[in-house]
Amino acid sequence: MKKYVAFLLAIVLMFSLSSCGLGSRVRIDRDDEARLIFNDIDVVLTDEEKEMVFEIFDGSIERLTLGASSCGFDENVAIQFGSYRFLIANDTCGTAMVGTRAIVIDDEDIEYIHKLFEKYGGHFPCI
Repeated sequence: MKKYVAFLLAIVLMFSLSSCGLGSRVRIDRDDEARLIFNDIDVVLTDEEKEMVFEIFDGSIERLTLGASSCGFDENVAIQFGSYRFLIANDTCGTAMVGTRAIVIDDEDIEYIHKLFEKYGGHFPCI
């Protein structure tokens, strides 16, 4: 009986933690407007750029992390996709923050994002 109760408590704990967004996936709407923000620069991305950004961020896994804060983030270095604002790490690491959660971005995708910022006048690192 004790093992059964412990098992049920473990299941309840697992579901309660997952409902808080630990390890939850980002779901963005492909039809939302996508904007690139870099200090005073605020541009709407082209359909092609928006599609690439969608592919990078939609379905990515948000993780609670303490180490990501060392990368440096700023509300004015971001990609806004609908109601989600992805703060891009100000150094050159492949990390974005969404609220208090971090998303790890692979090398090829972060290179694309950095080049996208450069196209519109941004630069990395921008600490």
